[in-house]
Amino acid sequence: MDADGRTDSIAVVGMGNLLMQDDGVGIHVLEALRQEAGDGVELIDGGTDAWAALWEARRCRHLLVLDAVRGGGEPGTVYRLDLDSVEAPGAKWSLHDVNLVHAIGLDEALGGRFETVTVLGMEPGQVEPGIGLSEPCRLALPRLVRAALSEVQKVRHTEKVPGAQPC
Repeated sequence: MDADGRTDSIAVVGMGNLLMQDDGVGIHVLEALRQEAGDGVELIDGGTDAWAALWEARRCRHLLVLDAVRGGGEPGTVYRLDLDSVEAPGAKWSLHDVNLVHAIGLDEALGGRFETVTVLGMEPGQVEPGIGLSEPCRLALPRLVRAALSEVQKVRHTEKVPGAQPC
């Protein structure tokens, strides 16, 4: 734990609404990670409340957000975004009105800061009332789970080797 009370862990935040089909993809990935994430990973179900998710993640040095994102690709397309690309003027990646990126911006303005922020997302196919993912998203889910595990490993490697950078 550092002087600010933060640990060296990574917060993995799954965002989304399970009652709106593909909008719940972040939560589905989070559930798949429960068996594989390992030590030093805090799994946080953010639902659609970005402020609460950020509050719960504040103890961690690194943040990985899992969410449905609109990037213009085919349903099931997996995206990796850093905070700068998500904050691009006019970008509307998240399906939520106040997304975690907006909350992170406010947190930074108030003095908080994550060392790394990464967003992994999937292009939704169906965002309407219903339970379960559409077929393209269901089939692509393992790819997004692997991408999340890869991001966690990059952070772990960077933490163990001073000055190392993920490639």
